[in-house]
Amino acid sequence: MNKLPALPWKWKESNGPDHVPSEMETRHLFYTLRMIWNHTMPESVRFHPYQHYAFSAFYTPEYLQQAIHFIGHELLNRPDIKPKWQAELASMAEHFADRPPEALVTDLKVGELAL
Repeated sequence: MNKLPALPWKWKESNGPDHVPSEMETRHLFYTLRMIWNHTMPESVRFHPYQHYAFSAFYTPEYLQQAIHFIGHELLNRPDIKPKWQAELASMAEHFADRPPEALVTDLKVGELAL
């Protein structure tokens, strides 16, 4: 089983400061998670519009799994999530609803990180 790092875990911006998820705006959290989703999941479950980003080697599958965990957890505790965002988050969750936890790792590999 993968061990998650001790808190505070931080999201590394490609060209800016690192952020603790609890200190990020809800919009920033949501679109960060959506960007990770679109770059790591199979094309059939991506959200549009899709904008391709070039990730550095820092963004390993393990780091992105951690990002999904910590950012997703923080989003679940936010009261200001817009209905459209809720629908996309529900779709993400539904993708894994009847699948084992390791399915995330499988999909990360299938999506080939689209990096």
